[in-house]
Amino acid sequence: MAMNQRLLPLVVFALVMAVIPFIPGVPPFWIVLLDNIGLAALVAMGLVLLTGVGGLTSFGQAAFCGFGAYTTAVLTTAYGVSPWLTLPLSLLVSGIAAVLLGIVEAFSSFYASNYKEVIVFMLLIPVLLLRSLAAPAVEEEKD
Repeated sequence: MAMNQRLLPLVVFALVMAVIPFIPGVPPFWIVLLDNIGLAALVAMGLVLLTGVGGLTSFGQAAFCGFGAYTTAVLTTAYGVSPWLTLPLSLLVSGIAAVLLGIVEAFSSFYASNYKEVIVFMLLIPVLLLRSLAAPAVEEEKD
């Protein structure tokens, strides 16, 4: 019984947030604002779980959120893909980037005597990857 009483405010809040976009007369600004607040809250909760509960230091969480956001932005604006279809793709791109960067870092840490070189190399890979994703879109805009 106590668990139901604890979950009731959360369920009511979730229902209210789900209904707000369907209320006539609500300006799109408020819907977008609530959406941005929700996304920022999800990122913050992930960081709290990682650093507070897990006790780990996060150096890459924001970068992987950026991978997902950039993937969604490029696919929706440059290629006209539905934003809903880009969400699983952005998760996939973030996951692949995490695995690839982890593999590169694992192998380079065994062979590199100077960690500055490893850090510069790890920071260069996402930039090159993101530039290669955006290159077809930039070429189309020039024409």
